[in-house]
Amino acid sequence: MSRRGRFGAAIADHLAEFGNLGVGQLFYSSATENGKLIICPAAFDSTVLILDAGNGNTLARLTTDKTPLQVQVAGNFAYITHPLDRHISVIDLKKMAVSGKIDIDGGNGILYIP
Repeated sequence: MSRRGRFGAAIADHLAEFGNLGVGQLFYSSATENGKLIICPAAFDSTVLILDAGNGNTLARLTTDKTPLQVQVAGNFAYITHPLDRHISVIDLKKMAVSGKIDIDGGNGILYIP
């Protein structure tokens, strides 16, 4: 029996569980617009994982500053807040690397419009 979400999508048909990713708790993960990648901040490990959404394989393990927390994906970039470090990390999803930082004052939530 599948549950239907607010928009009518069959939620149960799209759930997956991936094995041990080698980090602690993941916070506020987000998928790319095409649904192929999942960007997963592991705040207690100062790490951001980039996963293949189809099979759960870790494509990149990026060491970041403290507490990567919120993710927003826009095109070929992911923006990750670091509330304790007062900046946003910019991740280039084509290169699968941290490509820069944006200084902010605070930053638990995120809405970044490039």
